[in-house]
Amino acid sequence: KDACGIYVNGDSMEPALEDGGIALLDRSDDAKSNSGDGIYTFRIGDELYIKRLQRQGSRVMVHSDNSVYKPWEISDHDKAQMKILARVIGSFKNL
Repeated sequence: KDACGIYVNGDSMEPALEDGGIALLDRSDDAKSNSGDGIYTFRIGDELYIKRLQRQGSRVMVHSDNSVYKPWEISDHDKAQMKILARVIGSFKNL
């Protein structure tokens, strides 16, 4: 696998991904295909996200694990600019 780790910034994906923790990413082509629901790193324009993606037919819904943050749908315009960078396959939490 083509794997790496990145620091998590923010609490929107807690408890799965902790603020200041490290997300372990699979950057392989298979992982980036977004063929199933899961937590992905992706870019839309200049914004980088680590979020749970869920496909609903042609719709793509974005979910945060922290219930304070509401789900949102990626618009057709943003889908055209969206680039999946990796799938999150694990995490390291702060001690």
